Amino acid sequence: MKSLLDFWNKRFQSYIEELQKYVQYIFTGHLAFALVFAIGAGGYQYSEWLKRAPADFPGEVLVSVLLSVTLLLSKPVTLFKEADKVFFLPLETQLHAYMKKATTWTFFSQVWIPLLILIVSIPLLTKVEGVSATTLLVTAVLVLAMKHFSVQHEMSLLWHFNGQGAWIDRLVRFLLQGVIFFFLFKESWLFVGISLLVFVVFHLVLQRKKENVAFPFETFIEMENRRMMRFYRFANNFTDVPHITPSIRRRKYADGLFSVIPYKQKNAETYLLARKFIRSSDTFYLWVRLTLILAVIIALVDISFVQYALTAVFAFATVLQLKAALSQQSEFKLDALFPAVSEETRRQAAANVVSTAQFVQLIVLIVTAILTKVPILHVGILAFLHVVVSQSVVRYKKR
Repeated sequence: MKSLLDFWNKRFQSYIEELQKYVQYIFTGHLAFALVFAIGAGGYQYSEWLKRAPADFPGEVLVSVLLSVTLLLSKPVTLFKEADKVFFLPLETQLHAYMKKATTWTFFSQVWIPLLILIVSIPLLTKVEGVSATTLLVTAVLVLAMKHFSVQHEMSLLWHFNGQGAWIDRLVRFLLQGVIFFFLFKESWLFVGISLLVFVVFHLVLQRKKENVAFPFETFIEMENRRMMRFYRFANNFTDVPHITPSIRRRKYADGLFSVIPYKQKNAETYLLARKFIRSSDTFYLWVRLTLILAVIIALVDISFVQYALTAVFAFATVLQLKAALSQQSEFKLDALFPAVSEETRRQAAANVVSTAQFVQLIVLIVTAILTKVPILHVGILAFLHVVVSQSVVRYKKR
């Protein structure tokens, strides 16, 4: 291999292929269906709210904060692997070229987030706040420039200072970026210029403080491992990912929940699966996420048929995921010591645990609907749909 640039190109190609392998399973099926409804309903709700938005709504402050936060999230994507801390040592003089490629990819892979925030905010800024088209164009250019600065700044902070003082540095950048956008939306050009000057000086001061230190391979490799593990855990909600191992936690606060299971031999399998559900972080937090998302949708969307459709979709998705997780036999379980336990008993125990989890989700759904003043008839329909879909999937058996 001639240089680290060639190595980056091969590593990047392998990385894209890895993403594509799992993305095809993520953006299909119930998620795509839910996204279409959610985006459509969200857009309709947003347009309706804009028609009656109060004149004193702090739109400039809100958008400034959102843009500043999304610009701040600029951790570098380096594609490093564990062996690189040994393999790259003889090539450390070429790391600048490799890291330049990493910085470029980090910029393009992340800049769409603040740009999307800006695009979504355009109706709010123009109709409610009266921001001109020229100001919005300048804002878009600034978003691109400040994202570039932010990526470079984060890379220097981690490389040359090994992350020391990172949170103070990020707090300063968050405040500076927020002030710049706020004055820009107010079209206070003098203050925009002063704030930009302070921002650039702050960035240049860090660049001049660079020290000739050994490259912190461990820091970047650990960061890259955590980043990929987050992606794998998310993808594992849609398909089996061999790269992850289950995360188990005691959750002592939930021990009292198991006392409701009668202490009888026939309930042993139910007890074990209930323990598995509560202690397995992947399964438990998957259920929590889907339940919270459903509650938020019911709270924010007031279009009845959209609420009905998404309730059915999320009930179906939750049961499907829980059944798959609780039916896995890849790990050793105590019931393997008792061959007298039939497959039908195990299936019934899994159905009991999933039904209980869905009952709790149903309670959250009903309480959320009542608190957000959904008409009682619609609450009844939502509850009926949730129960019918959940129990249909729970009781369905493959032949």
